[in-house]
Amino acid sequence: MIDNEYSRMEFRKHRAIRKVTVTEEAFLLDVNGEDAEAYREVEKMVDKLTDTLNECRQVAESRTPFRISQESVLMRMCGGNRTEGRIPDGTEKMG
Repeated sequence: MIDNEYSRMEFRKHRAIRKVTVTEEAFLLDVNGEDAEAYREVEKMVDKLTDTLNECRQVAESRTPFRISQESVLMRMCGGNRTEGRIPDGTEKMG
């Protein structure tokens, strides 16, 4: 049972993420925006994931022959009141 505020928000964030797509350039999260608070929390999570990705890319490149081709973690709206979303080419999409 989810019995504390932190766990409830984590559940709401995970429920808001509807799809994750991995491309050569990015990790793209399709996020439902109906729950505005959860959407904002996913935005914060994306910032943390981007920092982690950058760190992992640096470590992989400096210590191994492997390369991580993805350069960013992006999100786009797939429902709710908001109409914009960050998409892989870096432009803002208005819907």
